[in-house]
Amino acid sequence: DDLERTRLELKDMQRQNIIIQERCEHQIRRRLEDKIDDETARRWLESTTTALDRSLRKAQHLADQNSKLGSKFQDLHATIEQLTEDLKQHESELAKSRNDAFKHLEEVTMVKGELAEKTVDVEQLSG
Repeated sequence: DDLERTRLELKDMQRQNIIIQERCEHQIRRRLEDKIDDETARRWLESTTTALDRSLRKAQHLADQNSKLGSKFQDLHATIEQLTEDLKQHESELAKSRNDAFKHLEEVTMVKGELAEKTVDVEQLSG
């Protein structure tokens, strides 16, 4: 009877050991899965962070270039305005010079006419 009871206790202990072993295996498996998930998440986070850093540096570079281009555009716009003003000034000076040239041409034409009349008078007097 003691032998049978010991045998049953032993069998019960074996069953409990199997249950404990299965629980341990399950916990180990779950921890490994968690560790794998943690490692996967860590790698994903690292790669995402790296990609975000790269994108941020590129965005900053583009913002810097945009700022420089904006400044150059403003300088170019100011230069164009100055050149436009200079061109208007030169056009005005050219128009004034042209008017002065026409006045001088009229004066020369009048003097030439007067000279021609005097030449005719001189020829008639001497002739």
